[in-house]
Amino acid sequence: MSFEISEKEDGMNMLTKDGNPVPAVLAEALEKDEFALKTFIEMRPICQNRYSERISSTKNPLLLDRRVKAVIEDISKYGCRAAE
Repeated sequence: MSFEISEKEDGMNMLTKDGNPVPAVLAEALEKDEFALKTFIEMRPICQNRYSERISSTKNPLLLDRRVKAVIEDISKYGCRAAE
């Protein structure tokens, strides 16, 4: 299955390779960071799901912004390691 990004009335809808939805806040952050987005697209579905779950499992809105930044940083580091 391929990675999918589609536009809806309420914004972007991003799905992982196995069809699970990517939280909107993570999708927006990925769209702002080209390298992280490219890395996320190339990841295995299990890795995509793991990062998506870290965001969707965040119950405290005060922690959400910090967690999104941490996930984007982790995805970028993953991409740097994969490029070596």
